[in-house]
Amino acid sequence: MRPLTDEQSRRRLVPSLTTPIALIKHCAAAERIWFQRTIGGVEESQCDGYAWGDDQSWVVPPMQTLEEAIAEYEPLPNAHERSRAPRSRAICSFTTGAVRSVFPGSART
Repeated sequence: MRPLTDEQSRRRLVPSLTTPIALIKHCAAAERIWFQRTIGGVEESQCDGYAWGDDQSWVVPPMQTLEEAIAEYEPLPNAHERSRAPRSRAICSFTTGAVRSVFPGSART
């Protein structure tokens, strides 16, 4: 598969903010919301980027490239380094009791 160019990644195919590059930006924000804020208990101002699930999470600055957006979503290139990423640390330290407090209807143990 041929990678998209920056121009192609910004092309709107539907009447919304959804573009390939915006989807990557939104996923990065969603991961910050879940893994840094919700699970990790990090204050929004301390997150390593935008951490709200509103329309702003889809906004890509004009000068940001597709490569930069991908790096923002997945900043660590290999699995060994990824284990030190905030989302991985949050998951590893999460207890069953904590899952129930975040997701009260969860019956999983």
